[in-house]
Amino acid sequence: MSFAWFVAQRYFRTRKKTSAVGIITAVATFGVAVSVFAMFVVLSVFSGLRTFNTDFLNAFDADLTVRPAKGKVLSADSAWVSRIVSTEGVEAVSAVLEEKVFVSFAGQESIAVLKGVDRAYPEVIGVDSVLVAGGWLPSQERSDTAWHVVGISMAYRLGMGAAQEPTPLRVYVLSGGGNLSLVPENSFSRADTWTAGVFSHKDYDGMYLFVDLDFARHLLHRSAEQASGVEVRLKEGAYAGKVAEALARELGPDYRVRTAVQNKEAYYKIMNTENMVLYFVFTLVIAIALFNVVGSVVMLILDKRENIRTMWALGADRAMLRGIFVREGMWIVAVGAVVGLALAVLLVWLQARYHLVMIEGSMQVPYPVRLTVVNGAIVLATIALLGYLAARLSVAGMKNVFKR
Repeated sequence: MSFAWFVAQRYFRTRKKTSAVGIITAVATFGVAVSVFAMFVVLSVFSGLRTFNTDFLNAFDADLTVRPAKGKVLSADSAWVSRIVSTEGVEAVSAVLEEKVFVSFAGQESIAVLKGVDRAYPEVIGVDSVLVAGGWLPSQERSDTAWHVVGISMAYRLGMGAAQEPTPLRVYVLSGGGNLSLVPENSFSRADTWTAGVFSHKDYDGMYLFVDLDFARHLLHRSAEQASGVEVRLKEGAYAGKVAEALARELGPDYRVRTAVQNKEAYYKIMNTENMVLYFVFTLVIAIALFNVVGSVVMLILDKRENIRTMWALGADRAMLRGIFVREGMWIVAVGAVVGLALAVLLVWLQARYHLVMIEGSMQVPYPVRLTVVNGAIVLATIALLGYLAARLSVAGMKNVFKR
């Protein structure tokens, strides 16, 4: 241990001549601890909320999507799909067909997005996590029977739960050919579907209606191989960006390959912006708390004037004397940071383990938090940099003390 560090830790641990100096030092240490505690807890809560929201929003989002670069449909024949399946990192592939339609149920009407999916869709998307009633699309036992899975918001809007007897949902889509009849109903192709299940997801349950892919192709007058695109699930540990690049090279410029993050680019930009704003707000809180450290070190310098003059007379130079009080300030910052961070880690761990705080609402969900090394490193790096600057600022006016 250097002489400057030895003297600094002695000054920090021993009683001060003036009780006010000791009180100010304690207040400064407490202020650093509180600001570090608050910053780490808020960052951990935000990380937990980000993970919670991302997992929830991605419940109906594939890891990768492949769409045509031009037009609305592509040819998803078996040879083309096998090229995607054979790409390293791909686990499962499902063809989908989407189109806006008009739906009617027991006199109630609405606009919906019809999404035809094949039997591999549950292998790509975890549909079980969002189903709230019934089940997923069953196997077709009769060619004249069609099933759908409807969003809970759409079901409520159409009054589907209030029907006294089994009633089909009628789906209308504009007939092809461009010839419109004077009789509105003759301008539409229509088909009846029966409810197999109900799902809940805030981004989809107000608009989406899932049906069998073959039914959608028949209703929309598409051929047996046409689809709006394919959705891809990746193997555990596969990096979406690299697989997307590999697929883009394999398929060529006629197709657009996007990751789940790219499909929700605006959402992630907002989340990153909120994270930066929170960080700068609590950095300002730490900076304000460090003014107490500056005051504490200045008061200690005044309290130790005789000792400073003695060391000066014995040959200590100005850099060494300034270094003593810079290190004194760093001692205050270090002790406060360690105490605050330890308490914050304990609180976050208790919340993650024992769910001390619950989100109020219809569903009792524990408030999400996430304990990460990255958040700890960010907090420590911030307090170390600002603490050092505050300690250097506190010794800027020491030159008057050196006068004999």
